[in-house]
Amino acid sequence: SADRVEVVVLSAEIKGIAAQQIFTIKRDAAGLFVELEEKMTPKFDEMQGRFARILPPKEPTENQAQMARFVVAGLGYVVEGKGKNPIWN
Repeated sequence: SADRVEVVVLSAEIKGIAAQQIFTIKRDAAGLFVELEEKMTPKFDEMQGRFARILPPKEPTENQAQMARFVVAGLGYVVEGKGKNPIWN
């Protein structure tokens, strides 16, 4: 449809802060992707959905973290503790 508007919603979340941005998908006459355009969109107070608010409101205790490591290791994954930097873990 010529009237169809395709969008991508980028959602980011860190402890206590969530932000969303909507981009429209721009296509050429053949329908091929050209670029994402950032449009002025209203600010959202709250975003709901499958991947919204995934992070728990507070950090897990050391006991909870140890239990999570145990469960993940039981699933066959290698658990390497490289500190609290999420890029390293």
